[in-house]
Amino acid sequence: MSPRHRVTLSCEFQSTPCPPPALSLSKGVPMSYEFQTTCFNTPSPRYYPRANIIAVSVLYFLDLLGTAAFAASGALAGVQRRMDLLGVVVLALVTAVGGGTIRDVLLGSVPPFCFKDENYLYLSIVVALLVFYFHHSLDFLHRPLLYFDALGLGTFLVIGTGKALAYNHGFLVAVMMGVMTATAGGVVRDVLSDQVPFILQKEIYATACIFGGILYYFLYRLGVNESLVAVVAALVVVVIRVIAIHRHWSLPVAKIDQGL
Repeated sequence: MSPRHRVTLSCEFQSTPCPPPALSLSKGVPMSYEFQTTCFNTPSPRYYPRANIIAVSVLYFLDLLGTAAFAASGALAGVQRRMDLLGVVVLALVTAVGGGTIRDVLLGSVPPFCFKDENYLYLSIVVALLVFYFHHSLDFLHRPLLYFDALGLGTFLVIGTGKALAYNHGFLVAVMMGVMTATAGGVVRDVLSDQVPFILQKEIYATACIFGGILYYFLYRLGVNESLVAVVAALVVVVIRVIAIHRHWSLPVAKIDQGL
């Protein structure tokens, strides 16, 4: 299992020795199978028993799939901007893991997830190399890549929002962390490739994440089963994004007088 999916053995806010540990899964951080038997005397994430290993495994698979799609989009941006091999690899890496890394640093979860599970880094590098050397043969992947990207968007959103909630943050921070996880890597990619960040254009992209993050937060607060919350919120993001692609939905832009 990936060390990004943490099954934690812990007791919180106790100064006395730990009782016999019980297996539990860190709520909202459905990410690293790592056993701990340490008591915490300082605030820490909440933990819930009876982890759904199948749900976590599916989420991990979708996380890797989204990482590959994001890495491919970063690598393609580098190829289109005529960058060398190093530039393409760097753009793939920051696109794939940049958002989650920034999130972890802001939440104080260090080292970041991609340092605990290097599979994310290896996968991003391999995808970057494939795109660099075979981009002429990958035109047929343009449309599927949009759908993989949508899957990654929904998966990253629930991971980021859930992790912020696990650290007992409120509504705004939780939604921001979810949106950041899903979109910050793309912003860095666009800045490095000298383009207007994609999320600041009229595409329905970050907007889908905002809706998903809000839904996740309120379902979470209502006490809905966490696995169900994650699935529903991710599906909302994916469905909105896919419909936006097909119907060319976009946000309104300000009308400017041509004489100005």
